Amino acid sequence: MDVDLASVTAMLRTMGLPASAVQAALNDPRMRDLLGSVSRSLPAEDDIASQLQRAREQFEREKRLGPSSRTPVPRAALAMAMDRSRNELQEALKGPGVLQRNTTVGFPKHSSNTPLEQLTPITLSKMQVRRTHFGSYLLCRTYAAPSRFVAISLAIEDTDGQAQMLSVYNLPGAFLASLDTLDELLPPGTVLVLREPTLKMDNEGQNAFIRVDSPTDVVFLTDDHPIARGARWRTNAPRSRLPDTAEAWKERGNVHFKHGRHFAASIAYTRGLQREPSSRPLLLNRALTYINLEYYSAALVDVHTVLANPTVAGTDRIKALFRTGRAHYGRKDYALARREFDAVLALDPQQHNSRGWSKRCEQRIRETHQGDRSYDWVQMFKDSQENPRLDVADWVGPVEVASIPARGGGRGVVTTKAVQVGELLMLFKPYAAAFPPRDTRTVRELLTSVNMMTNEGNVHEQVEVVACAIAKIMAEPSSAHLVSELYAGPDSPPPPSTYSATSRPTDIAITPPVNNIPIANVATRDIDVLHIDRVCSFNNFGPNSLKPATFRMGASETSQSCGSALYTLPSLVNHACAGTAMWTCFGDVLVIRATRALKAGEEVTMPYASGDSYLDRSTRLKKHIEICDCWLCVQERLDGEERCRERKQLVDAAQAKLLASPDRPIPEARAFVKALAATYRPETAHEIKPSMMAAYGQLAYALGLKALRQPSMYGEVAEAHMQVFESAGIVVTDKTVRGPISSLSRKNLPIATTRAPVGNRQETAMSAVMISASFCSMDDLQRARRWLKAAKWLNNVVVGGGDALFRVQYDHVLKKTYLLDRIGA
Repeated sequence: MDVDLASVTAMLRTMGLPASAVQAALNDPRMRDLLGSVSRSLPAEDDIASQLQRAREQFEREKRLGPSSRTPVPRAALAMAMDRSRNELQEALKGPGVLQRNTTVGFPKHSSNTPLEQLTPITLSKMQVRRTHFGSYLLCRTYAAPSRFVAISLAIEDTDGQAQMLSVYNLPGAFLASLDTLDELLPPGTVLVLREPTLKMDNEGQNAFIRVDSPTDVVFLTDDHPIARGARWRTNAPRSRLPDTAEAWKERGNVHFKHGRHFAASIAYTRGLQREPSSRPLLLNRALTYINLEYYSAALVDVHTVLANPTVAGTDRIKALFRTGRAHYGRKDYALARREFDAVLALDPQQHNSRGWSKRCEQRIRETHQGDRSYDWVQMFKDSQENPRLDVADWVGPVEVASIPARGGGRGVVTTKAVQVGELLMLFKPYAAAFPPRDTRTVRELLTSVNMMTNEGNVHEQVEVVACAIAKIMAEPSSAHLVSELYAGPDSPPPPSTYSATSRPTDIAITPPVNNIPIANVATRDIDVLHIDRVCSFNNFGPNSLKPATFRMGASETSQSCGSALYTLPSLVNHACAGTAMWTCFGDVLVIRATRALKAGEEVTMPYASGDSYLDRSTRLKKHIEICDCWLCVQERLDGEERCRERKQLVDAAQAKLLASPDRPIPEARAFVKALAATYRPETAHEIKPSMMAAYGQLAYALGLKALRQPSMYGEVAEAHMQVFESAGIVVTDKTVRGPISSLSRKNLPIATTRAPVGNRQETAMSAVMISASFCSMDDLQRARRWLKAAKWLNNVVVGGGDALFRVQYDHVLKKTYLLDRIGA
């Protein structure tokens, strides 16, 4: 066993242990298992089904074994294991590769809802393995520097000097946090109370550890807390190397802030305020870090505490007012925010930053009241190409939540008035979201999971979004109902029949700051982590942002991770593959529009899963519903399972070839169209067939390549693209490719405008552009203009933004096809 005796001896001395403890620990037969347990990473991802099977078998095995006595843990050995764990993590993160881990989510886990004052103390010697200690709390103290894998790993001791490994999950600010941040949050000597802790065995059944899933079950105690004051520790506290003055803590926090470690900075400022609660610089600094962390209510308490002092003037007053505005803005209280920014300008008209924020508030207020016409769709599209997190206000259109007993959860969304095709129904920012970085070279760690609730694998962002939601609930407890009242799967109690997504968070109580850790100033409600896990599992969206148009035809929608987001009211819209609404994302902004005209009181539905194949959609929908009853699925089920399976095989094989090379010989493309069409019943010849869109798209692409050398084929190109329209349910009212156009036809679009396309909606707009380009190449500018107008109409119905957005989104295609030059596009 490789151990640096000198460094370990020095570490143990800081805990008050003699050097002889090192050799004693090394000689302990339990040492090797303990070191391996702490430093072992989780298994590499393999087949999801086998991982789920192993997880279920382990869970059942633990249930059968039941509670048993705890084996004492060597205190020094555990400290050495923690030190080794930290070193391994540091070395792994310095290496050239990406550190990947896999975990399991969705198994039963405990979150306490019993107030601390109603619990009785327990010590480690009285605890049992495989048992949650209901009605008890454990007073403990960290005695070594923290480490982490998926959870934060801590070496703790109780008042009797008994040691145990503690794994803490879901602490805000600690998801894949740096060791610098963890050292600030949980330095040796941190006194904690664990509410109703669970002692369990590791995956190999070798070592026990305490697992805490809910961050509200970890209580950080200050020296003046009654439980801490009455504690009598058998061992000496670790030697502290921490600052002992408020000023030193401020400087320490400033260093973290300059390096972008905002959570670590907030902890440092909090520790400083524990020593000097009225320190104006510390309050203002912590408010700024809280704003950067999106802990807006906590920030408001700090700035209000500063402003409550009538002597505050000059720069400090301007900072406090400006940060008050930023906090209100983050809470979506735009009128209050504008008032604060204007107050800054009244004191100093040269504060241009405040003037800019005041204008932002005005724009957000317009968006909140005016909806579609007030959004700058072009700017939203441009901004989303650089950063998915956009700055816009939510908008709720002519819709409301209603009781729909036949639906899962018993609720749904219906219209409150008649709406037109393409009309904006709602626009929402996510409650919580996680996105992959633009530059994947910066990724040092990836965390994936297998989900026992949905029987599927989760990518990193799906794991992270749960942590984001928990952190927001802790920071903004008045918004907790927005998450807790969402559907949480079949194993949870049914949600309430109503939903208050449009209500504003209650006004915060402006009280003197409470300098608790990890988030000050908020009275956090008990967090049921399993419930939030379930809500995120059954309501997560993949916000695949709208991208610039390309020439790639017949390609399926991207399967690459585009992030994960939890939305509030949009999560109540029920599923239909061919829904009465469709959703598009501009970055993290979810936009829902009607796919056809709807009557007042008609249900709004939209697809939860993409995929032109019935079998693909059915597989992706399993966690939501057994069988989709929308008219499209009913139609495809009538084709029979064998035809559906053959159809999927043909589409999958074609997609694989397309990914390898977009060029496809015309005979091969025609054969694909013929073979795919044969998988449908003859009597469905004129029905909507989303799978055929890709086939006709590939044929059109192949014909288009040949038409570059043989222009006489452009008519066939246009006809193939028209078949894309027919497959998507858009009626082509003028299929002519040559000859005169009647005066009546010249005034109308060449397509029916009663509904949006079904399936890959962007592909139909692109097909209209390519039809226009084909006619342009044939010098038929009249038809070219009509089809370009059809493309604009389709794009506006699907994503909105009118001609202005169309010009920007299709800029590359319009230039390459010379449509800008020939017909002015």
